[in-house]
Amino acid sequence: MTVCMLSETAGNALIFGCGYLGFPVALSLRREGWRVWTLTRSESRARELATWGIEALIGDWTSPQLPRLFPPVNRVLVAVGHDSASGKSRHQTYVEGLQRVLPRVNPESDWIYISSTGVYHQGGGVWVDETSSTRPRSEGGRALLAAEQLLWRARRGRAGKTVVLRMAGLYGPGRVPRLWEMKAGEPFAVMPGYLNLIHQTDAVAAIIAAWACGSPRETYVIADGVPVEREDFYREVARRAGIGEVRFVAGTGGRSEGSKRVWPARMRRDLLPTLSMPSYRQGLGACGLCPQSRKA
Repeated sequence: MTVCMLSETAGNALIFGCGYLGFPVALSLRREGWRVWTLTRSESRARELATWGIEALIGDWTSPQLPRLFPPVNRVLVAVGHDSASGKSRHQTYVEGLQRVLPRVNPESDWIYISSTGVYHQGGGVWVDETSSTRPRSEGGRALLAAEQLLWRARRGRAGKTVVLRMAGLYGPGRVPRLWEMKAGEPFAVMPGYLNLIHQTDAVAAIIAAWACGSPRETYVIADGVPVEREDFYREVARRAGIGEVRFVAGTGGRSEGSKRVWPARMRRDLLPTLSMPSYRQGLGACGLCPQSRKA
């Protein structure tokens, strides 16, 4: 069993993608006494982050105009999401951006890369884990798998850790899948099959645990291990939000169209023996859903 230390001497960390996942990780590190940098495209966002003690560098990692070298750091988190409004392809976001920053960061730092269970192609309710084959069908899945492979090539032989966390569907306060569509009251398209989920609180805990582990494995799937049929999940969201009956039509709506089930035994063994939100039922209860909720 991998041994994980609960704490270590605070150092310096760099986060690419200080958003729904990266921002709470930054706050957790700050509470432990770490100095944290991040990269942001917005001066206003930089000022906001500064109020939390997070030091922001201005830049876009998909652009060549980046700092020649980033501050010397012990830990690096890559939690970059794709912005469809940017006009960039997913390959540009995930692969070309990573390629630009890799030579500019301390090569001996400990890296965590946030990927997705979307790299798995399996359907039909098949259980998958870290040993399962990966032949992603979507553009995003292919780009993330290419980024993983780029990272492994670049980091081969380095003293620092390199860990890839393949996240299931991330949800939590302010981020409940398809809530606004349900509130609109119109039928929406749902493909039959399973949702695999992980609550924001547990996703953050998995990242911190992966850094703290003395000898982590190279890859982990991060999921609660309680796959749920899509229609059952949306009905439960609607019930808790006081929306009433939800009407579905057959289709392929939503980002995740697969029907695999993700088995996180390695995560439970090495990183998180217990979860704060062991299934979507507890997780939705912590999302602040109620008939008057305006969160989506």
